[in-house]
Amino acid sequence: MKIPVVLLIALVAGLLGFAVGRSTGDGKDSDSTVSTEQLAEKLQQANLKVEELSALVTTREGQIRKLEAEVASAAVSEAPFDGPTRLAPTPAEPEEEGTSPPFFADRFDGAVRKLDWTVIGTNVSEMAKLIPEIIAYVAEGKSPPMDKATRIGQLNRPVLMEALKLGEEVPGTGVNGKFTNPAFILNTLAATLEQFKLPLSDAQQERLSALAEIHFREDRQRLAGYDDQTWELTKLLEEVELKSRFFDGCFEVLTAEQTEELVSPLVKNRIRADLFSEALVYAGRVDVFPFTDQTDLTAKVHGRIARLLTGADETLGERSLAPVTRWVQQLPTKELYAEANALDREGMITSDRATKWGHQVVGLLKSLVTELSLSPETAAGLRGLAGLAVPLSTPD
Repeated sequence: MKIPVVLLIALVAGLLGFAVGRSTGDGKDSDSTVSTEQLAEKLQQANLKVEELSALVTTREGQIRKLEAEVASAAVSEAPFDGPTRLAPTPAEPEEEGTSPPFFADRFDGAVRKLDWTVIGTNVSEMAKLIPEIIAYVAEGKSPPMDKATRIGQLNRPVLMEALKLGEEVPGTGVNGKFTNPAFILNTLAATLEQFKLPLSDAQQERLSALAEIHFREDRQRLAGYDDQTWELTKLLEEVELKSRFFDGCFEVLTAEQTEELVSPLVKNRIRADLFSEALVYAGRVDVFPFTDQTDLTAKVHGRIARLLTGADETLGERSLAPVTRWVQQLPTKELYAEANALDREGMITSDRATKWGHQVVGLLKSLVTELSLSPETAAGLRGLAGLAVPLSTPD
């Protein structure tokens, strides 16, 4: 069972990191700060721990179901005349289900029906208010109050417990892909708006359901078109693009008042900041790095590529310099050299920015396979990459 909780861990870890201290932006950190690299390492460790716990949960659930089945099927025989009375087992209580959700309660083997949407709505509604307050401090280059960041963690824990009930029935790339699946996110949206006293109307629910059905159909078509030669990064980008269209459609259905309660313009579509966006899929998968000019960018990109290729052939690192140089020279300068703000430098870039860069990276990797005549094994390794490091222009 894959547990769709890493997005929340990534979000909270990032916010707590802001409260602890900030990077200076040049890759160096003061003694009182936690660097982006350290936070990323801690996040990766947390993600691995979540996977271990999810496997344990799956094992325990299987054991429980097996025992329940044995009890339910146990024969109840009439007691012998001269023997002790054999009591029939107490009938098992029906499995308790969470609050019935308005969207797709019976889809994916009833996965979302198991969740307590009152808990999710209550906590997410408060998080939706707190996160922009914290991000506002970061946008001004300030450290947010620790109590606010801590409160996010307190609200997050019960949501994690509910999310632990979801299994692989809900599709999506990685754990965050499941969280942004329409079956989950629409119910989260509805429960959150209930807490804001701005419930969805019947007409809105109908239109949102129709948008979700379109997404489900297009997503099935997308997945059916992949084979073992499809790049993992391409899959990630195309899922994000598909969900971007879905979220755009959803917010067209909502009123201005509903939208204002759910998403602050400050965090809209920003990775690790927007709870109702395709950007969630990128949480834990997208990082940023600074560069000063074209020469610096070429050196840094080539350094990353060389580290990927040198393990297969020591000459590949050197041979990759020419194609990397040509690739950097043809990058769109207007977008590439756009000024980075404080949120960008903390890794909270917009999903659109990450997606555009991702397509550029896929183009580079494909050109390397051809120009360097990479072996099938090395090419397969590149196809398996599913993360991004997005450059930010930080001229001296």
